[in-house]
Amino acid sequence: MSYYTLVLGCDLSADGTALGPRTVGRLEVAILHYQLYPGRFKLVVASSRSPYHPNQEKTLGQMMAEYLRSKGCLEVTVLPAKEFNTCGEISAFIEFLWERDEENGFIVSASFHLKRVEVMLRRMYPQVMLPKHIRYLPVLDEQPTRKDKLLEPLKTAQIYLPQRWRVRAVKFIRTLTGNTSY
Repeated sequence: MSYYTLVLGCDLSADGTALGPRTVGRLEVAILHYQLYPGRFKLVVASSRSPYHPNQEKTLGQMMAEYLRSKGCLEVTVLPAKEFNTCGEISAFIEFLWERDEENGFIVSASFHLKRVEVMLRRMYPQVMLPKHIRYLPVLDEQPTRKDKLLEPLKTAQIYLPQRWRVRAVKFIRTLTGNTSY
């Protein structure tokens, strides 16, 4: 049995032309599983263009796919995401699984980030709409920054707000931090 595995992006270089170290760390975890279990992991990336880099030639997802291919992962699926954030990436992935009638999937990210991803999935999709088995592959050596320690609880809390308040909460969090994505 093989599993589609979404690798969540995280950061770019200051000019938006290269992958940041946290994204590379997540990709390396995916590569490790890809190599340890040949044929079992089908790698997937999803992203749009960064709103903070308007002249960006490639999406974060395209850059991630190029990195994976350069490391020998030849079968990589790049999904277009409607938003440059976690919500956009996981929405694209869940729709991708639905289209293939897949009941299993993996998501790779930092362990502190996967907690929010799990909450997002439960809030965004009724249980009957989620694939039966979504598993998580944590990047254990990716430690939260001070900014992450502040933002992750706020980002998780806003998920529980009604839609009209959620929009305001997102604007507030972005005001606090500058250029953060979800």
